[in-house]
Amino acid sequence: MLTEAQQQSLNDKGVDWARLDYVEAADVLDALDRGNALVVDTRKPEKYEVGHFPGAVHRQSDDPLLLALPREWAIYTYCT
Repeated sequence: MLTEAQQQSLNDKGVDWARLDYVEAADVLDALDRGNALVVDTRKPEKYEVGHFPGAVHRQSDDPLLLALPREWAIYTYCT
């Protein structure tokens, strides 16, 4: 969950943090193949270790590194 400060920071940058999109796995794989997407697994580390979407990285959804990615990238997140 984002803090109020993080939400405001995203708002200030013009990022619609509250928007949710649901996509098909094939579309995510296509975006990864194009090299302009990132898949983020926000589950507990032990769940990630057991198995995750191909190419996914494990990060918490409020990780500041995610905010530093190029704005034109598609970021797909998933959790339990």
